[in-house]
Amino acid sequence: IIQRCPECRRILRESACLDHGPQQGVEDLRLKFVVDNGIHNASLILGKEPSEKLLGNTQEAVKEIISKTSQGDFLTEVRNNYLARKVTIHGRSLVDAQGAMILAEGVTFDDTSNETAANLVMEEWGVLL
Repeated sequence: IIQRCPECRRILRESACLDHGPQQGVEDLRLKFVVDNGIHNASLILGKEPSEKLLGNTQEAVKEIISKTSQGDFLTEVRNNYLARKVTIHGRSLVDAQGAMILAEGVTFDDTSNETAANLVMEEWGVLL
């Protein structure tokens, strides 16, 4: 759960917006991950709707879970559920001085085994062994 500036929707840092100064923030839900294929990596950011879909909970439900446990416990559960999983990401990417960032509209998990994936690629490319 983050706080956004009511004027420009930027994330508040210490209750202040870089452009608009101190603000009473508006709560929002966001998930941020790092995706890595072994060669390259990028920051993956999911806004409210994709986060709710991925978690299977609304922002209010997430807020309630955090209030009953702690933010640390919630993040540990997220890490345990999603760390080191293959994903298919739908969205747009940005590359700037800070590196690559993917703003996801949706994320799905790919549970295809490596062997099955290799066979599908060979079939698609017409590779015969």
